[in-house]
Amino acid sequence: MQLHLAHEKGVPIQPGMIGLFFEDINYAADGGLYAEMIENRSFEFLDCSGTVGDYYTTHDCGYGGHPTTDFGEGSMAYVMGSPVNRVNPHYLHSLGGQGYAHDSSWTRGQGWGVYGFMISYRHTGEMSYLRTAERIADTIVPHIPESGIIPVDFCQPAQPAWEDSCGACVIAGGLLELAKAEIIPAQKRALYLGKALRILHAIDEKRADWSEGCDSIVLGCSGAYHDRNHHFTMVCADCYFVEAIARLRGSRL
Repeated sequence: MQLHLAHEKGVPIQPGMIGLFFEDINYAADGGLYAEMIENRSFEFLDCSGTVGDYYTTHDCGYGGHPTTDFGEGSMAYVMGSPVNRVNPHYLHSLGGQGYAHDSSWTRGQGWGVYGFMISYRHTGEMSYLRTAERIADTIVPHIPESGIIPVDFCQPAQPAWEDSCGACVIAGGLLELAKAEIIPAQKRALYLGKALRILHAIDEKRADWSEGCDSIVLGCSGAYHDRNHHFTMVCADCYFVEAIARLRGSRL
């Protein structure tokens, strides 16, 4: 960028023009000028309703958008208390991503850890990937229930008993990969295999629809613990389930 200074006058300013005119059209201010592209970044706007003399106000955290609830995908809450700055007491607080809380254990995320590191180990032979997958699996295995039905979060309360069959299939796939790693002691590999089979049997017998009337196989999936909707079908759950069955039959996908 170059800046050229000159003595020539530019466009003349009308003598009747006073101050600065700025019109907030199509979120030009809140959605356009702020670098972070967040509407109502201080969460201080009020939603007012009623008539003069008979009205009330509520804090409108989304400034009309309500991004935390409209689409059922958010795990955020609009809260007050222990703010970063006392001048701005209202802020958004994460409820632990897709799991139950910050320090809990979202099952599908744990499963992806085992699965992802094992696939990386398969293709690279890097031992750190194998050991990382093994450590995650050793955290998961004690929490797999006798029923083989996997909750959304291993640390969630007993009720509501939200499940995630997609997370179950991911965990099973990762454990099957670990069970094939001959560098791991045979007893431990057998444990991984047994837990994977328990999960897959539970899906087959209790959470699968093999009829032609359903466009999916695996039932009982959940996107996140704090979502409004639970126990639906997901295409990726079918993929992980079929892949795990193929591994058991000796196919390598």
